[in-house]
Amino acid sequence: MDIPTALNELVEALAEHAETMAADPDVPPDRAVAVFERVRLAAARYSDATFEASGWGSPFSEVLEDEDEDDGDGDLDDEEAGGFVDTTRLAYDPDADAAMIHVADDVPPGRAVRRIAVDLAHGTVVLDLGDSDVLLGVEVLGASRVLPAEVLGGGTDARQ
Repeated sequence: MDIPTALNELVEALAEHAETMAADPDVPPDRAVAVFERVRLAAARYSDATFEASGWGSPFSEVLEDEDEDDGDGDLDDEEAGGFVDTTRLAYDPDADAAMIHVADDVPPGRAVRRIAVDLAHGTVVLDLGDSDVLLGVEVLGASRVLPAEVLGGGTDARQ
């Protein structure tokens, strides 16, 4: 996707979000989540398009970092956590004993142009790479033997 197309998608998503939220103070939760997710997806696509065209990172990174500051809930903010921002998602399929750690948002099937497998003593780790060797995700086969149980317990069930 090119930058102008991604920008148009983002503007449309923001306009829909604004209209939905301004129209009714009691927006149904499923509708609110749907427009929020559309904005999030469009922002991720715009960031991806910007990176692919220019090599520059997300124009939203500083905005997102500000949201991660300590709000008194006991979590560390980015500075206290060493500057890392956790944007990964994990899906785990216990039947296949496989986990997918998603690094990039909404990666369509076939976007990985190269895969690098690393055999471990008790499983295999596969790096899914996109254009210019951008890491899209990490597949872990034999996940219950390679990843800590607390990591797998926090993942979504990939069978759903």
